[in-house]
Amino acid sequence: MGMVVGDKTLMGFKFTLSLLLGLFLLLPVQAQEKLITDRVFHIPDPKSQNIQFQMIVLAGSADESNMAQLGIAHYLEHLVLVGRNEGQAESAQRFFADGNSNGWTSQRNTGYIHSFPANAADRTARLERLFKFYSERLTDFAITPEDAIRERNVVRQEHDWRYGSSPQFPVWQQATRYIYEGHPFANWTIGTPETIAAFTVEESRAFLRRWYRKGNVYFIVTGPVAAEEIKTIAEKYLSTLDATPPPERAWPSQKLKVQADSRVFQRADKRITTPSISLSRMVNANEADPLRQSAIASLVSNYLASKLTGSPHSALVEGDAPVSAAITSAQLERSLPGLLTLSLGAVPEEGRSIGDVRLALADYTKAFVKRGIDAPTLERLKRRFARDTKRSLEEPQNAPSRLIGWLTRPLPYDRLKDWPDIVASISVEEINTALAAFAGDSREAITIFEPGSE
Repeated sequence: MGMVVGDKTLMGFKFTLSLLLGLFLLLPVQAQEKLITDRVFHIPDPKSQNIQFQMIVLAGSADESNMAQLGIAHYLEHLVLVGRNEGQAESAQRFFADGNSNGWTSQRNTGYIHSFPANAADRTARLERLFKFYSERLTDFAITPEDAIRERNVVRQEHDWRYGSSPQFPVWQQATRYIYEGHPFANWTIGTPETIAAFTVEESRAFLRRWYRKGNVYFIVTGPVAAEEIKTIAEKYLSTLDATPPPERAWPSQKLKVQADSRVFQRADKRITTPSISLSRMVNANEADPLRQSAIASLVSNYLASKLTGSPHSALVEGDAPVSAAITSAQLERSLPGLLTLSLGAVPEEGRSIGDVRLALADYTKAFVKRGIDAPTLERLKRRFARDTKRSLEEPQNAPSRLIGWLTRPLPYDRLKDWPDIVASISVEEINTALAAFAGDSREAITIFEPGSE
């Protein structure tokens, strides 16, 4: 419970669940989910041994109005799972002895996940219990003062475990604040020890009332269960809820004006065993259609992460005089509307220095954005995408992550069906125009980690 995802760790340092929220565009599209009633999706998976229930809230830490209470969205995730509804003796975290429950929070979204054996004799009653519980959560929640204090302490322990004990964390945090200066994404989802100590139930309840609404959530049920059964249960508990949409957000339309600048963030620590360096450059880019820009980023990222001729691996790892022993990160990301971020990271080859790799990464980036991707390479990338799409049609377990990634960007569901055609229609000119933006003004963060005596 309480997993935090989506913090901008930069240059390839991502947490496990970021695959759901950040890298979803690298996943192939499958038309397996069905919107069976308002806000409720069904993904049939006849071979699964489990039924999975998810509620996805389209609000996260970037939506916190009181920045002095940074981390409230994540704290609320804990309270929702631990608190009790009227007439309920146990927390949602312990709903099913033979199942699993968890939650996650990002800058954009919050998710709740429950699973239990598909052969449970009372599976219909379990689905009823979940829909009833979360329908009530979309109005309010109750929690004892003791539980609220305990969960605040749990969040602090989570912070210390995930972040406080990491020698890399202070550097990532500094680089994130620099790259996204002036934007909510500059802040980390979990908060700081100071803001965690200031958490209040009142602030959490205000966040819930503002964002936890029927019109701002999705439910996804996956497994060997009939759509009609889910629809009947969902409508029983959700149909009477207020469908008023949430207030307009300011930050999605907040434009960051990138100015030319470059900073180095460095840490030497005895806990670091392998030296590494990463370069991340953000630029303003013209964006007529967010889906086409996302498709461009997906195709370029696939190229950068490959071993094709001209890729970072090909240029820096292979050959007679390699500079790098491994590429640790390589992607182009549509980080926000109108913004692209190009990130490359590597570890030095034996006998090579961090300085050697830094120069090689800079030279590679300069050459790559100038030459771009040629037509034969682009067609090869598209064939790979089409191949992976075809293979994935038989893997319904991939569907939830792809669907969640799409909905939480947010991107309109009615355009999801167009995604393969959009990827197939991207031209060499579009890709190389996007890359050419990196030849102009960019905001660059360079992070360096080395073994040391600290």
